[in-house]
Amino acid sequence: MSSSATASVPLAQTTTQKSSDYRGLRVCCWCVAIVLGAANAWATRFTMNPDGISYLDLGDAWWRGDWHNAINAYWSPLYPWLLGLFLRVLKPGTYWEFQTAHLVNLLNYMFALACFEFFLRAFMHSHKTRLDVSNRGEDVVLPRWGWLLLGYSLFISISLQLISVRLITPDMAVAAFVFLGVGLLLKIRSGQATRTNFVLLGLVLGLAYLAKAAMFPLAFLFLAIALFDVIHLRRERGAFALGLVIFLGVAGSYATVLSIVQGHPTFGETGKLAYGTYVNGFDQFAPISPELKHGVREIFKVPLFVEFSKPIKGTYPLWYDPTYWHDGLKPHFDFGGQLKTILKAIWQYVVLLCSPSLQLCFTVGLAVLYLLGPSPGHALRRATAANWPCILLGISALSLYALVYTEYRYIGAFLVLLWMAAFSGVCLSPRPGMRLTLYITVVLMTVSSIALTASFVASGKLFGASDAEAQTRSLNYSGAVNSLHQLGYGPGDKLATISTEPFGEGGAFVARLARMQIVAQSREPEKVSSIGDPIKVQTALVIAGARAVLIAGVPPKTQRLNWHQLLPEDYYVCDLTMNCF
Repeated sequence: MSSSATASVPLAQTTTQKSSDYRGLRVCCWCVAIVLGAANAWATRFTMNPDGISYLDLGDAWWRGDWHNAINAYWSPLYPWLLGLFLRVLKPGTYWEFQTAHLVNLLNYMFALACFEFFLRAFMHSHKTRLDVSNRGEDVVLPRWGWLLLGYSLFISISLQLISVRLITPDMAVAAFVFLGVGLLLKIRSGQATRTNFVLLGLVLGLAYLAKAAMFPLAFLFLAIALFDVIHLRRERGAFALGLVIFLGVAGSYATVLSIVQGHPTFGETGKLAYGTYVNGFDQFAPISPELKHGVREIFKVPLFVEFSKPIKGTYPLWYDPTYWHDGLKPHFDFGGQLKTILKAIWQYVVLLCSPSLQLCFTVGLAVLYLLGPSPGHALRRATAANWPCILLGISALSLYALVYTEYRYIGAFLVLLWMAAFSGVCLSPRPGMRLTLYITVVLMTVSSIALTASFVASGKLFGASDAEAQTRSLNYSGAVNSLHQLGYGPGDKLATISTEPFGEGGAFVARLARMQIVAQSREPEKVSSIGDPIKVQTALVIAGARAVLIAGVPPKTQRLNWHQLLPEDYYVCDLTMNCF
């Protein structure tokens, strides 16, 4: 037997042993991610948010074939499809409906975990093949196990603390598509991509757009990076063209339908309306302006009552299709408002990186490792040269949201890309103690981030509401619905609401579970007792189609006997055949 053949045996054994070790570590990381994700989903299973009501309503519309009300220029369709499917199959009762929506969120989290695994494998392979040739194994870089610990700790902390499974939104699904898309890009960059990779890239980007409209412009950046690599590698141009056709077929079909419905070319109106709201100062829920083509109708001034009974459906029409009610308002460039929005976003990013309960452990760890290297500039150049697509995509997404409106859940996946790219620049000189320092830093970052995330989940203190408080609120919603049914109200009936938050706890959450619709509202409950002409108000509410008035809080003292207290005690209802004010 030749010496080379003999040498290959121990080498193969070593490789197999290392792979086995990494497989065990990977399984441990998955177990931690699944346990914390499931615990977080369980702790938040009773919560609801205004966006969630619109998504649930849209899901119903899609699955009952109500295309006119299902096609919406503000809310993307993929997430409602999923919600509607689970509600249609499982048919949960009033108490379980919101919890079923959280089950969909948990499954989205599991899907994102699998997509991150795909991305992490592609990233580690790409990083290994692109290590500086002059390294020759002498410089100290992150080992494979270090990338696994770092990658999964980033995924877990960002997914559960920033993106969250608490809110009924598509952001976790968007994160999954981002990881999947970047993983496919890395495969294309490695020169090992097949035609299937390009087809999948086009499909993933199309689905990402169907999950969130902001992914439409970002999808073209993904495609531009893929095209650059195709041109650079001088092959697979036909495969790229096929992937582009797949993307245009998936995304273009829905964008075309939206454009026909809206009467002008569009891929979604969310960005335009968000710009008008957060930069120009439009009223987010109930705009009143002479410029509006079909705004809400004012029916009383003090307190302000508005009605919106036609033509939009949904539990809370103002938030079911905001583009209809804002039609006519023209977003415009406002230097002062734009600067304020950008500065606010920058401050949010600074807080994110410097908060001990969020990302400070990674910020400190990266700073330490950069300072221990030849120079921070050298590390940054190394990271940029190796992983510029991740950096470009991450900065582009953060900049896009900074121009309009930023929430951490929007940028979570892109933040993971930036952290991974930044750590790829770590390269320490082979001085004594450097390898041990690197290993200790990685372990400390991992342990601290997982401990903080576990503490966040275990504390039950989520966005100011404990699990017990959230469960009490959920019981209040379902209890109020049962009381409404006992009083003779049911699906199809219409409500007027009096609450500072009619789009959420003040009305929409109860109305959704009761399958009722809010058609009028006042957001000034403190002024209701001083209505000068109560008969005029009630007549206007009846004309709007409302059968009863729901108030979250204390009803007017003058007509207390005509208000029925719903059990639990958070809500009162008055039939408009009685004197309510």
